[in-house]
Amino acid sequence: MESGLCRSVTPMDWLAIMQAWQALPSEKRSEQAWAQIPASVAASMAFEGEPVNQTWLEELHRRTKIPIRRLQRSCHPTVAS
Repeated sequence: MESGLCRSVTPMDWLAIMQAWQALPSEKRSEQAWAQIPASVAASMAFEGEPVNQTWLEELHRRTKIPIRRLQRSCHPTVAS
């Protein structure tokens, strides 16, 4: 499977990709973001000159539960001072 980060994206493709991402339910976006972590970590470590085995990262990732996502916005109304 080709990673979205590894291919060339034209400006129009980028816009369509962003719109499709934003149209997804937040749960699906979280699942996709979670699934990309091992490849992202492996690429980052390789870039830093400290490569790690991506297969090992994927196995470790499979054994880890998806963390509960906290709300980014406060549930409380803002109080003006």
